[in-house]
Amino acid sequence: MEFLDSKKAKKKFPLISIGEGSYIHKNAVIYGKVKIGKNVAVSKDVHIYEGVKLHNEVIIAYGSYVNAHTVIGACSKIGSLVFIGENVVIDKYVRIHAGVDIREGTHIQSYAEIREGAKIKKGVVIGKGVTIWHGAVIREDAVIKKGGEGLVLHGSYKYPAGVYFDSRTEKIIVRLGCHHRTVEEWENDFDNNIFEFPLSSPEREARWQTFQFLKKWKPCF
Repeated sequence: MEFLDSKKAKKKFPLISIGEGSYIHKNAVIYGKVKIGKNVAVSKDVHIYEGVKLHNEVIIAYGSYVNAHTVIGACSKIGSLVFIGENVVIDKYVRIHAGVDIREGTHIQSYAEIREGAKIKKGVVIGKGVTIWHGAVIREDAVIKKGGEGLVLHGSYKYPAGVYFDSRTEKIIVRLGCHHRTVEEWENDFDNNIFEFPLSSPEREARWQTFQFLKKWKPCF
């Protein structure tokens, strides 16, 4: 049998507490004291570390990592190959899609959805009901509320680009490649990479037009 029921899982991982109706794949790895509620499913090659708490009816798909002292709320679903850092709080009914990277100290509130491949830097707060789009990157310590999620562009220039509203700083943040800046910061120093985007080059023009489009976005509060 590929999955261990709660009794067999307790024998294999004697330090865990696990509720009725929960199943752990035989190739999952659990380190130390972990609390697992009722009707939880943990799939193959999932790694769960010391101090993690999984509430009732959580599902964690193949190959995901849940690091120490993270809490995942009831009925939340974690997709495959997701990385969740230490001391993350994920509230109830959250959906995390495949390949998402969530760094330490982040708080994702109820009914939020994080789409495929998104990267959430440390200390971020994702508000109730917020959707973070496919491939989005949210900078450290940002606060994203519903209506401030912004948008993500793929193919408008050489690198992914996006925009969102950081409620902590009350600023619109434009992302061009790996750089996250306010509109004012971009306007004061747009040509920060003239080696890759030489002045008057088509590549620089595509980047400029992407910025011009993104800076017009406004949050829907």
